[in-house]
Amino acid sequence: MNSSKFHKKTWIVGVVFFLLLILLSFFSTSDSPKQYPSFLTESPSLTGTKAIYTYLRQQSDDVTRVTSLPHEETNTEELRMMINPPVLTDKVAEESYLEYIEKGNTLVIWKENPNDLFGIEATLQVDPYTKQTQQPSQVQSPNNSYEAVINSAYRLESTEQDNVLLEDSYGVLALERRIGDGHLIVITEPNWLTNDQITDYEHTEIIFDTLSFERFPSITFDEFHFHSSNGLVSPLKIFPGWAYVLFVEGIIFALFVLWYQGKRFGPIRIAREEHVRLGDERLNAVAIWHLKGKNYKSAILHQVDYLKEAIRERYGIPYDNSWQKRMEHLVPTLESLSTKDATYFAQELETVLNKDKINKYEFLTLSASIEKIREEVETR
Repeated sequence: MNSSKFHKKTWIVGVVFFLLLILLSFFSTSDSPKQYPSFLTESPSLTGTKAIYTYLRQQSDDVTRVTSLPHEETNTEELRMMINPPVLTDKVAEESYLEYIEKGNTLVIWKENPNDLFGIEATLQVDPYTKQTQQPSQVQSPNNSYEAVINSAYRLESTEQDNVLLEDSYGVLALERRIGDGHLIVITEPNWLTNDQITDYEHTEIIFDTLSFERFPSITFDEFHFHSSNGLVSPLKIFPGWAYVLFVEGIIFALFVLWYQGKRFGPIRIAREEHVRLGDERLNAVAIWHLKGKNYKSAILHQVDYLKEAIRERYGIPYDNSWQKRMEHLVPTLESLSTKDATYFAQELETVLNKDKINKYEFLTLSASIEKIREEVETR
């Protein structure tokens, strides 16, 4: 009764402990800041571009962000900003953007390494491990000179038909290429647009002087690439944080329950039966010890003592009887034992037992006879 009460109290204490742990985890977890991808226009983080997007929205009502490819009915003379897009492997998407430019629109691509994007070629000109990203450099435009932090180690390969917009001592940072009735502008410094760097040095002046936003009736921030691959939501954000807390603590609770109930996960080993005299390993070890040590007399004495005890338990023959009398009692009960064989066995056994030492042949012969009689005594 006391044991039952103890187990009941243990369960109650365990359940209360886990409830308190769940409540403590729920209330102690602070709301972590929302994570945004880099260069997202709605991101207020240092790597976001909310500052420039909000400013342009305040200056014009026709500033939008889209998450789809350009449509055929898109207006002409529009400025479309793509910030750090991946290299397009979808031919349909690439053709859609090219048609958009050819109709008379301007597509601006901000990417540190735009190589192979719409036929643009870029080469590595600066060692990315040694360049000083926080030191301002001189950036030249056709009409002006600026101080800016250069983050990209790549420079653009321009052609005679291209209009170089920005360059430094290592090469071209921005160029404009005419495609159909529109223009493709590529700039290798997307970090200038981020909330962290847009007001550093003369980044703002470079951006507005290079693009001249007021010339375009509408401005679109293209965020198609954020939604076309892995989406904006991390797989770990599908469920709220408290759901993961309950899930993990549920696993821990289940492990404790299984442990408490004594569940086995390994192989089940059957215990030896009680009537086993000696294990096989021990018998083999004793036999090897007798053989190697030539303890034939000692081994025979052990076998004889065990046979005497087996005969006494089975047939009630006294332990101190001679082997001649003992074998005379066994002849009527053992079918395989004749009177002649019993007499010979008794004489041979008494002769051997009276010797101080016996040889291996005598040991093996007599041991085989003892083993045969023992098996028949125990099985009948």
